[in-house]
Parts: sequence; C-alpha cells; structure tokens
Amino acid sequence: MTAVLEHALPHILLVDESSEDLTLIQQSCADSGVPAVFHLAQDGAEALACVSRLSQQGSPPNLIVLDILLPVKDGFQVLQELRRRSDARDIPVLILTGSADMGHVGRSFRMGADLYLYKPVVYDDKRVIAQRMAELLSHQPLAARSSAGVVRSGGGGHPREGDASARRAC
Repeated sequence: MTAVLEHALPHILLVDESSEDLTLIQQSCADSGVPAVFHLAQDGAEALACVSRLSQQGSPPNLIVLDILLPVKDGFQVLQELRRRSDARDIPVLILTGSADMGHVGRSFRMGADLYLYKPVVYDDKRVIAQRMAELLSHQPLAARSSAGVVRSGGGGHPREGDASARRAC
C-alpha cells in the first residue's frame, strides 16, 4: 500500500490479546467496505506505547478498539490513561469485549468510552462491529452513553489480499 493511500485512510488501533479477534475485526471492516490502516496491540502497555508513537509521528489513531480483559494493563487502565493524556483524550474508543458484566458497561462509559460492544463466544453478526466503527470514524451521532450501547457482534475470517487496508504491529 502506498504512503499516500495510507495517509488518506483512517488509522485504527486494535487492542486485543486474541490474534483471532484482531483478524475478525479487520475482516469485518474489509467485508463491510470500511478501509483503514490497522495498528495492532495485544496488551494494554503495548497499546499505550503505540498511541504515544503514532502521536509523536503526527498521526494519532482516529479510533481505538479496546478489549477490557487484557494482560499487563487492562482495558480500564488503558482507557483511564487515554482520557488523561492531551494527545489521546479526544480519540473515540470502542470497547469490544467478551464481558457482559453490566458493571463493566457502566464503568466504561463513566471513564469515557464512546461505545461498548459485547463479543459472544458464538458470533452473531460481524457486520455490527464495522458499522459501529464507521459511525465513530464519521462522527455520526450515537445513542446516548448508556447500557443501550451494548449489542452483540462477531464473525470470523481473514483479511483478503487487495483489500484497502494495511496492518502494522505497534
């Protein structure tokens, strides 16, 4: 992918300890026509370092998709630090997690998450992930921050060659 094309695409940081889930999200975007440059992190500390690195390069992520259940630093710790940092406080954060704990939902919104999606073990509809990501990227109005933001989403697959997206480990 050329540098010019990458510059024109949104940069999305995907944070999940599961490489299968990272692939799922990218495939969902490819299948739904949401091209992006994906930066991948598999723990909370790596995610924060990636945001710092991208911000220093002048291209902070346009969106962060964050799991709560992460090694090193959990998603709540990452979200708390992001909302404190001037280089990251305005980046939309979509929580995508296997936790359906309503306490986690409320805590996520109180800490500044923009949306909370539940990824069940048996995925229902992977298009939901890409649709919600596209809404956040386009700054379309979302439902009020409440537990109404909890939806089921999911699917499987692998990004295809020729898709208008790129992947980079952080």
